[in-house]
Amino acid sequence: MRMVHVQHMVTKLQAKFRQRLAMKSLDKDIETKQQKLTQRSSADGGVSNEELALRELKSRLAKKGLTPEAFYRTCDTGYQKSVSVESFKAMLANFNL
Repeated sequence: MRMVHVQHMVTKLQAKFRQRLAMKSLDKDIETKQQKLTQRSSADGGVSNEELALRELKSRLAKKGLTPEAFYRTCDTGYQKSVSVESFKAMLANFNL
């Protein structure tokens, strides 16, 4: 009976040890990914994610032979000076963007 109890305690200790090792590994992964993001944003001159997305959209539109203004006009079919999210997403899909 005592041997079973000791084995149970050893198993619990091993599980706790594995859990701590996994947490340390995850913490290290998070830290390296944060460092990579910091390096990438500093390489981009501290540009925001929104600015990076706009740059990417502009370059993809240029590859299709469109300007951002022309793309906007195709999205705003009713000349309402606004575009719904659904319409914008649909046009992105239509142009394979």
